[in-house]
Amino acid sequence: MGKPTILTQKTIGNKMIDRKQVYLWWSLFHEDGDIAEVRVLGKRNYSGYYKNIEKLINDIEYYDNEADEQIYFILNVINPACYGRPQSERMVLSPKNSTVDDDIVGRRWVMIDLDPKRPSGTNSSKEELEKAHMKAIDVYRFLKDNGFSEPVIAMSGNGYHVNIPCRIGISEENDLTIKRFGLALSMLFDDEYVEVDKKVHNRSRLCKLYGSTSKKGANNQDRPWRRSGIIKYPQEIVPTDLAFFKKVADLYPEENPKPSYDNNWGREKFDLVAFLNKHGINYKAQSITGGTKYILDHCVFNENHKGKDAVIFQRDNGALSYFCFHSSCAHNGWKEFRLKFEPDAYDKKDYQEFQYKQRYYGNFQPQPFVPIKENEEKGKKWLSLANVQLKTSDDYTAIPTGYYMLDKVLMGMLLGEVTLLSGNNSSGKSSWMNCVMLNAIERGFKVAVWSGELPPAKMKEWIYQAAAGLPYTIKNHNYENVYDVDEKAAKRIDKWIDGKLFLFNNDYGNRWLQILSDMEEIIDKENTQLIVCDNLMALNIDDKQGDKNDKQKQFILDVVNLAKKKNVHIVIVAHPNKAAYATLLRKESISGTSDLTNAVQRVMIIHRVNEDFKKRAAEFFGKEKAQRYFDYSNVIEVCKDRSFGVQDFLFGMFYEIQTKRFKNTPEETIHYAWEQEPTQQIIHYSEPTIESDMPFEPSYNEEVPF
Repeated sequence: MGKPTILTQKTIGNKMIDRKQVYLWWSLFHEDGDIAEVRVLGKRNYSGYYKNIEKLINDIEYYDNEADEQIYFILNVINPACYGRPQSERMVLSPKNSTVDDDIVGRRWVMIDLDPKRPSGTNSSKEELEKAHMKAIDVYRFLKDNGFSEPVIAMSGNGYHVNIPCRIGISEENDLTIKRFGLALSMLFDDEYVEVDKKVHNRSRLCKLYGSTSKKGANNQDRPWRRSGIIKYPQEIVPTDLAFFKKVADLYPEENPKPSYDNNWGREKFDLVAFLNKHGINYKAQSITGGTKYILDHCVFNENHKGKDAVIFQRDNGALSYFCFHSSCAHNGWKEFRLKFEPDAYDKKDYQEFQYKQRYYGNFQPQPFVPIKENEEKGKKWLSLANVQLKTSDDYTAIPTGYYMLDKVLMGMLLGEVTLLSGNNSSGKSSWMNCVMLNAIERGFKVAVWSGELPPAKMKEWIYQAAAGLPYTIKNHNYENVYDVDEKAAKRIDKWIDGKLFLFNNDYGNRWLQILSDMEEIIDKENTQLIVCDNLMALNIDDKQGDKNDKQKQFILDVVNLAKKKNVHIVIVAHPNKAAYATLLRKESISGTSDLTNAVQRVMIIHRVNEDFKKRAAEFFGKEKAQRYFDYSNVIEVCKDRSFGVQDFLFGMFYEIQTKRFKNTPEETIHYAWEQEPTQQIIHYSEPTIESDMPFEPSYNEEVPF
């Protein structure tokens, strides 16, 4: 692409509009059957509704040559009936009617408008435009880190637009979400140079027609007219779910704070400055629209998160929020911030939940198990119960699965125990275990895997898709639902995962006694604490004596004894028997001897929420209970847990096709430590020239997204 076009006085009267850019705009923002309204605003106002792009371009070219006129389009989906207005396929001066909010039948785009601060009625200087560019990169990376689909990036002439694709229905609730989404971004990203426009949330939003010229003020060398243009867009437009907008919108403090301890039960604002000073928290205060932003020297949960990473917002009405830009702190809000310094600020259960979150999301590093011989310092190994100190849950070591409710109910996967996991074909057993393994690695545990189903290359492909996440997966356009991991990201994952996950080489066979011996070796050599055996049916257990059931009994006892002996957690994946496919899968449906489910500490089943599950679950659990899980893509059922006495416990998950991830919520965006490696320094844009008729050509290295 070219560099920003600076238009001179000599170009006035010539055709300045960039037809290629208008065609690109039409292909990205227009779908078959849509009508587009273009609006000319300035000394005189015009409107036209079009289905014919050739007619549209021919009709608007004249206005782009006029110094007092600028061209816009309606961003969202217009009621088709509006095509019957007088300005159908032509531009009409001062029309009686043009598109208003009530004429919009759906939101297809949410625009983030980044404007450099400058005197009104002027164009941006080169330096101001560059600051908007840098801010657009910050916003872009924030959105990608939080799971948003690839947006369309445009230079508006004086600033930048980040256009997020979506499919959002029309309702007052959705309107409020989009408004608060913009306010949250403004709260996070506004500074003394650039601000997020807070007025672009309305349904019938006007947007600069890309390819047309921005003429806010006089056209001079320091503040020239520029041609707008699209500078980055995805090969495929993928709508972002409303849940992701809600997640960001919820960062914005409440509209009307409820009476609480923070505001003396509605009588006064919380004295934030006094609180920060009391606890020695250094900050810089910055006034923002509707409140104050307090930029902390560093995040109070991780001192390595410095600069402008951690902020507190207090609105004029007293509402408070805390935010750290690092994904590892995403679970910490204002309540967690307050409780870190004042444990009694809320109810006791709030502090208990806070403590659990800090342990759960903390960077736990397990200690290797070393058998201890009896000695005088420690006393006798065999004690009377009266001399035994009663243990609490804090005394156990568990590997978190990464699924919050499961870990909260069952602590995770206790060392020294065995889990049996089953599920029908294509229910997601292997993909779910991949997610569990990655979450364990992220928490400092090492993993060893024997897979009798997937070859090493395919297993690596699936694990790396889950590790990469949406920002680093690329759709293969030759096939449906086929995605590849970005090559540079894969190399960084290689470095991160090396020495943490070990995959058994199937060239050494599937003989259980050999694998058992090698499992003990990898446990001792590498201190692996999560062992996965996927799956039982692919193992050769013929070294055992007796019939099939006897062999399976001896096998599962080997597994249970290994887990206890080495103080590790072992997961065995087992298929159901053929008869189970006609009913809802139960513990008794798992193929093999009943000793399998009797010997292990935990039995879990993963269900895919399809029509068969909905019918059978309603019959088994009752319609009311079953319907709670129909909106999920998959459900994990804990059929048995010996340590905590849990059974018939269900929790739902959401499967993401692009990444093969199972997520707690649709908007959840997990980030692993491989992403935290330092990146190269950004190189800014080169000096713009007037030769090119394309909007932008940055001088950049591989780390600059646009």
